Amino acid sequence: MVAVREKPTSVEAVVTVVTVVHLWLCQGGFGVAAAAPTTLATGWKIWVVWVAKFADLRVPSQGTGGYATSGLCFGGPWYLTGRLAELLRPNAAPGVQGAVEDTIAKPKQGDWWHTESQQKIISAAQQRELLLIHGPPGTGKTSTAAAIVSQWIQKEGRVLCTAESHVAAQRLKETLQGPVMHLKWTGDTPWSELQRQLQAARVVVATCTGAGNDLLNSVEFRWLLIDEATQATEPAALIPICRSSGAQQLVLLGDPHQLPPTVLSAKAVQWGLSKTLFDRLSEKQLPMLLDTQFRMHPKLCAFPAAAFYGNQLKTSGVTAELVALEFRGVHGPEKQIGSSFCNASEADIVISILPELATDLESILLVAPYRAQRGLLERRLADLPRDPRLQVSTIDALQGGECDFLIFSATRSNATGAVGFLRDKRRVNVVLTRARRGIIVVGDPRTLANDATWAAWMEFALSLEPLDPYTLAVRAEAHLCLGNRDDAIGDCDQALELSPGLEYAVVTRDRACSKDHPQE
Repeated sequence: MVAVREKPTSVEAVVTVVTVVHLWLCQGGFGVAAAAPTTLATGWKIWVVWVAKFADLRVPSQGTGGYATSGLCFGGPWYLTGRLAELLRPNAAPGVQGAVEDTIAKPKQGDWWHTESQQKIISAAQQRELLLIHGPPGTGKTSTAAAIVSQWIQKEGRVLCTAESHVAAQRLKETLQGPVMHLKWTGDTPWSELQRQLQAARVVVATCTGAGNDLLNSVEFRWLLIDEATQATEPAALIPICRSSGAQQLVLLGDPHQLPPTVLSAKAVQWGLSKTLFDRLSEKQLPMLLDTQFRMHPKLCAFPAAAFYGNQLKTSGVTAELVALEFRGVHGPEKQIGSSFCNASEADIVISILPELATDLESILLVAPYRAQRGLLERRLADLPRDPRLQVSTIDALQGGECDFLIFSATRSNATGAVGFLRDKRRVNVVLTRARRGIIVVGDPRTLANDATWAAWMEFALSLEPLDPYTLAVRAEAHLCLGNRDDAIGDCDQALELSPGLEYAVVTRDRACSKDHPQE
């Protein structure tokens, strides 16, 4: 982004071409009425600033002379970009999806891709030009990606794998086999060494924007996989696509029911750039669903499966023992700090829970929706003996992570019932699907009851039989709050129908068991 200013005039533009002594600017499209200056007289100042989320509004398509904007215009004759442009025309017919033949060997003992949906998806990735994979939490999305790549590298050609962040890219790299290069240049490695590594690699892993690195200019990729595609802005996703314009197959993986990409520009949102390429393609071609999760205990999965995934999400038989599924009410007032919020009463409750937790829990996450509350929890923990199992996070930093046990501080507590961005069902989904063995939500039931999704979750959690007077009293008050919202569950996008035959847990301080089999 370039800003050229002379009082009282201001012009903004995008750098499109850089030469040794010139910057070529593309001005317009940003709502700026002033014309770009033809000469820079005395008094003009130029600021050139790289702003990743804003400068990506217009990404030059690699060598095409066109721009990858919200209209998705591809100017080149290349196979992959041409096919996408054809599919994404406003009046284009939906893509035809033929039956998938089982082209991979049956899994052997110890292979992880033993579910039917995994086998079908891995086979489809070898047969379809374009494949969208919907991977809910804990369904082995990254491992499925690795299996797809392992099938590709048995053939000739190179594979480009990208993700929105370096963390996700590194996680993907760690699951891949064979010669793999993670393109993450910090300036410490000589260019010649990077080129040597590139020549030896069959698979290149990079972030979406990192795929535009000049190091890859001479490399041709036959296959392209974009992980966490629902977290990448559309222009960011187009960078590896333009880089792999001659590729024969494209696979995008993601979960549209979790956090979307962060788009800070209101103008970009207005232009539709908060909509991901995965979302846009999903309107033309139905994603294939990974339908079996391996992370959460069935009782932890019950609500997310019903509320967010239409009861299509099943649970494997290899989950760990449930420790707790619990709501604890507190009425301490929130405190606003700038644009953030904290709640000291909730922080006290969260810290008081820690001694109750079982010692065999290997990882415990304390999660808050606001940075101010995260900071407060960190300060409270600093006064305690260090526990390496404990981590503190915000919701937005949590996606893709998992833990044994999670304690969530909802933070908001006010007379108006405002829950802030906790009203976003995708954030609720992220919070409720990280833990393997248990979750405790600490919050104000009067405030949370004003949001349909949280009201439905409290109804679910409070249906579990309480065993102590404190929890009984809190739940009685919460039921009273919910009683004033008869429409709480009805306001959800779909009626909450829990899987038939599910036995609800009886929560104690250290474990949970079936109501019908209390000694198991």
